[in-house]
Amino acid sequence: MKVENSVNDSIFKPFKPSKLKKPALFQALLLQVSVTTMVAAGLLLIDVAIGLSFFVSIVIFSIPQAYLNFKAFAYYGSSDIDKIKTGMYLGEFYKVVLTCALFVSAFVLAPDLLHFPTLFMGYILMIIVNVVLTQFQINHPS
Repeated sequence: MKVENSVNDSIFKPFKPSKLKKPALFQALLLQVSVTTMVAAGLLLIDVAIGLSFFVSIVIFSIPQAYLNFKAFAYYGSSDIDKIKTGMYLGEFYKVVLTCALFVSAFVLAPDLLHFPTLFMGYILMIIVNVVLTQFQINHPS
């Protein structure tokens, strides 16, 4: 006589790691920096202060964002969930610290060379382009 188990045996199967790929955020950031650097070069031809300010805003955005991408996606998979969470928190914290430090550096080191409205507008534009590119990449993975 066979006794049937009321618990589904499928829940006892061994764990298989996910086949999800890491997001290609570095490629998106590289594309963003490439395109916006060409815009900065064009602005540099129009006005040196505006072009330089736009380029500095690219640097102020890109370095902390690259660090966040590195820390947030250094670990991958459900077995490293605590490391992923810590990496996200630390990455975001240091992104804010680096961004503040780079803005302060720009204000202190080159107050006469930069056009500050362009610096802030360039930074805001970088945030918007980053959100759009990231959303596009999520909706259209390669």
